[in-house]
Amino acid sequence: MDFRPRVSRTSRWASIPGIVLGAVLATPRIGETILSQNLRGNVDLAAVESEVDGVGQSTFRQEYTARWSRRLAPYVTLRTAFRYFKFDLDRDQATGFSRDEYQPSGELAWNHPRFALSSSLRRRSARLHESSGRRINDDVSISLRSRDIDYPTVSLRLDWGHIYDSEDQRDRDILDQRLQTAADYSFRGQTMAYRFTRRTTDNVVTNVDASTNTHLLRWNGTAAPHHRMRLTSNYTFSHRSRTQETPQEGGFLTVLSGATGLYVEDSSIDFGELDRAPALTDGNTEDPAVPRIDIGGALGDRNLGLDLAFVREVSTLHLYVDRPSGTQPTWKILSSSDNVFWQLWTANPAVEFNAGPSRYEISFESTSTRFIKVVKGGVNEVPEVLVTELEALVQVEEREKVTRKGSTHFVDAGATYRVSEAMLSTADVSYEKDFSDSPDGGRDRGDYVLGTRYQQSPVVFHHIRWQQGFQSLGGPLENLTNRSLAYSLLVTPIETLDITASATSRWEDTGDLQTDRIHTALVQLTGNPLIGINMSTEVSRTRRVQLILGTRDDVWTYRFSVDGTVTRSLEMALTYRHQRITINPGSDFRRRSQYTVDLNYRLTRTIFMRGSYNLLAEETNRVTQEYFMGWNATPKLRLSALASFTDPGADRVTERYNANLTYDLGRRTTFYSTYATSDFTEIGGTETTSFQAGMRTGF
Repeated sequence: MDFRPRVSRTSRWASIPGIVLGAVLATPRIGETILSQNLRGNVDLAAVESEVDGVGQSTFRQEYTARWSRRLAPYVTLRTAFRYFKFDLDRDQATGFSRDEYQPSGELAWNHPRFALSSSLRRRSARLHESSGRRINDDVSISLRSRDIDYPTVSLRLDWGHIYDSEDQRDRDILDQRLQTAADYSFRGQTMAYRFTRRTTDNVVTNVDASTNTHLLRWNGTAAPHHRMRLTSNYTFSHRSRTQETPQEGGFLTVLSGATGLYVEDSSIDFGELDRAPALTDGNTEDPAVPRIDIGGALGDRNLGLDLAFVREVSTLHLYVDRPSGTQPTWKILSSSDNVFWQLWTANPAVEFNAGPSRYEISFESTSTRFIKVVKGGVNEVPEVLVTELEALVQVEEREKVTRKGSTHFVDAGATYRVSEAMLSTADVSYEKDFSDSPDGGRDRGDYVLGTRYQQSPVVFHHIRWQQGFQSLGGPLENLTNRSLAYSLLVTPIETLDITASATSRWEDTGDLQTDRIHTALVQLTGNPLIGINMSTEVSRTRRVQLILGTRDDVWTYRFSVDGTVTRSLEMALTYRHQRITINPGSDFRRRSQYTVDLNYRLTRTIFMRGSYNLLAEETNRVTQEYFMGWNATPKLRLSALASFTDPGADRVTERYNANLTYDLGRRTTFYSTYATSDFTEIGGTETTSFQAGMRTGF
């Protein structure tokens, strides 16, 4: 069945019975009788009929995967695979869209007890319907690794890649080569490792050539000179050099390395800390990041950010997604110095969706900051779009040839000493030195930490920690120093009650100037008043004084929660959180309260229900409700339904409903269907109704 754009509505609906027929014919019993035991594969077909504000839309997705492997000789295995993917989109009143992709691959591996040698080839070919050519990505790799544990382990890997457009290589033509070597050796509590990587990239279209060499040497050691003492130490040396040749006319964008991904779902974009999300900066632009970040439909409040490690200039963000996405969403750029208080940099950046690499290219006037984030708003015409990667870039002035070198030394030593059965003391000191030929001349950082844990009695524990450090940014920038003192007390008067009290003070200075003072105090009670019931309550206060700006911020936080099993069939969780934020003494303050109720109820052995209610009371009340019911009607048939309501304020309620059916036709074949409807018209969005049917099978 060939499903192409701009087809009639009759032929659209015809694809769904075709899936049902295919599911019946693709039972694993037939496949097992005609296919070799060395061959495995999967088939995934899905058709969707939807209507968005009265405009019909049809999509059809096909994915076929086959894998074959055979043992040719002792230790020698041949593996091949083929994947085909096709996605078609058709609208009543607009041009259609399609994308197809095929990916053959092969690997020959020799896994000897003393070494492993393998070679692989892969081609990925993709085409958009409006393009007459294809985007080709060829990869070849050879790797060798020793496996004898009595000697140092060594490995060698060579990768070669070529990305180009088959129709006209003047649009894209990139050659990439990478050589990686490694050696590891362990003896008597000591571990040594060495890595070398050389990568060369030749962009024929832009006439930009780049080469990067990286050396990494690491040593770790542990020792116990006394039964009360344990010593640890490690040393890391890294050296990197990068040479880039560019045309003399115009500059180029370069990615800021060393950034860490951040993410949170929060409607208060000017205040609040983003959580670490390393998957946003792991270099994988194809697979969705974890946690799952969906920017499709009318889903908003997605705060995606980066910690750039130190203050750096940035002018562009690249947001990669897993599928073609719409151009309707709006974006805001905010910056911060502490990942708590955010300032709007621009509400109208220049945005373009590049379908080739499947990414949003968000450009704005350059700013110098450590933390930066982009917040998605508006409505995306594509109902589900998952984020895979986030990059920060900066425009570099034109250079005929630019060479950058840098090296880093990092040393760390720690000691743990048990003074007595009740007291344990720790000490740790670290120092890092960066050498660089960049204008700032590199930087260095050092700190030391002292800590003691003391058990006064079986029910009273003390922990005190002192930390002091500095950071030299190089060049004309002032040195940064910081000190912190933390104390915590844990009391367990009875077996079912824990009382925790803690206080932390942090002092931050820039050169001779006193900059920030941050003081936090917290009291928390955690207990189990009944079997299966957990309760927790806490009160905390954080005061931040910015001496240079002459401001003082106070944040009071109150939190109460209870969760547990009420009966064998009912589980519940209740949470209340209240914040009072005062920016300056005598000024207006902000209140923020959040109420959350979660219930899980198993009506019978096969029927499960879940409900969630969330109220965020700030300047306006935001209410989110979600109700779910699942029924395992038979061992093969599963039904479920979900209803979701969101009111961002002023009675602008958005609604989403969906029902799912899954039926196992065989041991490896599953038929599934989904009916969904959503109404976002109250917030300026669309009203959408869709029906999806699909089939997955394996052999």
